[in-house]
Formats: sequence, structure tokens, C-alpha cells
Amino acid sequence: MSFKVHGKLVCLNGPGSGREVVLGEGTSTVGRAPNCDIVLDDKFASRQHAMIDRLDGQYLVRDIGSKNGIAVNQHRLSRDESVVLTDGAVVTFANTRFRFEDPAATMTNLSLEKSETAPVLRLHEASRHVLINGVPLNPPLSLKQFDLLCLLHDRLGQAVSKHEIASAVWPEETEGVADSNVDRLVSRVRSRLADATGGNQFIETVRGFGFRMLDPDGNGK
Repeated sequence: MSFKVHGKLVCLNGPGSGREVVLGEGTSTVGRAPNCDIVLDDKFASRQHAMIDRLDGQYLVRDIGSKNGIAVNQHRLSRDESVVLTDGAVVTFANTRFRFEDPAATMTNLSLEKSETAPVLRLHEASRHVLINGVPLNPPLSLKQFDLLCLLHDRLGQAVSKHEIASAVWPEETEGVADSNVDRLVSRVRSRLADATGGNQFIETVRGFGFRMLDPDGNGK
């Protein structure tokens, strides 16, 4: 029998001190606007201040252009930067502080320990996040880099031709795209993934044809 556990935010100061907010599935909006999932009673908070995304059982907080910012354990986030919330982390939205509590912390730690020998890659198309062992790739991939990775991920284990890649990633180029452009794009994505995993590129070359994505758990398929 499977079940899901949910993290929560506990307000540490201000009018809502002591208030507990259970985080749900998907994305939760944070801000001063009354239609936000987590409403801040803080005049220094923006109406749309932040988003909290649940991906692979973890929660990621990101600033969506707030005026007075977000800090996680005193680390100030840049715009669109995502940070994984860990058990006990203090998250500050403008002047309002919350403590994040994760009942799945033990399970998460075990999962990360297990993944050390085989980096795990996950994609979240809605937010265009790439996660390596549960940690978002920062800075994010460019639009075309992400589109390439999504295409190969959707065809996991299958060889995808350079022509198919060009048509999917550059639909605006009606006169075609040179193979060298595809090669350069793949090279850049491989480099980003290798930097994040210590060498695992996830993408292999199919000589004379195109490319294939290996199992995102780090094994061939």
C-alpha cells in the first residue's frame, strides 16, 4: 500500500505566528493576494511573491519576481532560482519567516544516499525544471536545451534521428537545421548534465543517425 506524506510550513513571526500550512501536490502560490494558496499578512510581501513546487516528493521554493525577496536559511534567492527545502529550513518571504517541516526527511535522506552511485535525473515539464538527485539544475537549461532533453526523455532508450531533433527543437526553421547545430546543442546539454553529476551525460551517440537517452536512473535501457 502506497501513501504520500506532505511537508508543512510553520509561521514563526508576525500576525500569523504559530499558523501551520500543509503543502499539497503540485504548485502552491505564496503572496499577499487573497487568491494565493498561502496568504501572507505582510505589507512588505508582493501580491504574487513565490511558488513552491512539489517534485519527486521534495519541495522547491522559487522567487517569481517579488519586490522584497526570499531567503532560505539566510541565502537570498535570485529571481527564478529554485532551492530544495530541507527539514528545519527557515524560509523568509519579505518580513515573514516560516520553518519547513518534512515528515519524509528520513526517507528522502535514504533515497539520496542510494542515488550517490547512480545519479537520478527527473524532468518536470510544467515548470521546466531538471532535477539531478532531487536538486534543481541551476542555472536552468535554455528553452531549446530543455526541449531537446524532453524529446529524448519521451523516447527513452530509443534512437532519435538528428532530423527529428531539428524538427522538434527548431520548428520555426522551415528550411531545415544543419546537423552541426544539433551536435552543438547536444554537446551543451551533455556538458551541463556531466557537470551536475560528476561525469554522467545520460545521452549517447548513435553513430551516423542521432542520439539516444539512457535510463534516467543512470543505467542503459
